Amino acid sequence: MSDVAHALKSPPPMGHNSQADLAERIKNAYSELLRSNARDLVGRVVKFGQMLLDEKAKFGGRGDWLDWVEKNSGVKKRTAQRAMRLADNKTKLDEEVRKLSPEDQAKMSLNKALSLIKSETKSNSNPPPNASDLYDRASKALIVKLKELSTPDDADAAATKTIQALQETVTAMRGWPKT
Repeated sequence: MSDVAHALKSPPPMGHNSQADLAERIKNAYSELLRSNARDLVGRVVKFGQMLLDEKAKFGGRGDWLDWVEKNSGVKKRTAQRAMRLADNKTKLDEEVRKLSPEDQAKMSLNKALSLIKSETKSNSNPPPNASDLYDRASKALIVKLKELSTPDDADAAATKTIQALQETVTAMRGWPKT
């Protein structure tokens, strides 16, 4: 069994080191991709992207998945996004690749694969971002705005007000009475 196959099939052990083990699995799978030859690179990247999508789903709903991957495994966020996009659009990619000549299939690059699925995205208009991505963007925007405030006291007051509004929203979503 190749290192990639092993990295993709071995679930992280449960316990306090599972995030460190996951980071190591991602790093090993990515390293194996870098060492592989160009032949079937797109297929391997799709498998890597599927691994990332599967692990993201288990990550606990935290919106900082790509930041975590980059920080803990060294795989750049953009690289992880591209791999996950290919995996997420595997059916469309397979359909488009089948339309290509055998010569063009043999010369398939990652950029070409991404362009094949991008045309689908454009024709269907851009799908809405998922809630996790929207939350990440909003969170980062709030932090930027806090840093623009003139004093730490102003930033503290704004943060306190925002936190209170967020807590009230979550309470309302749960249907619990306000305290």
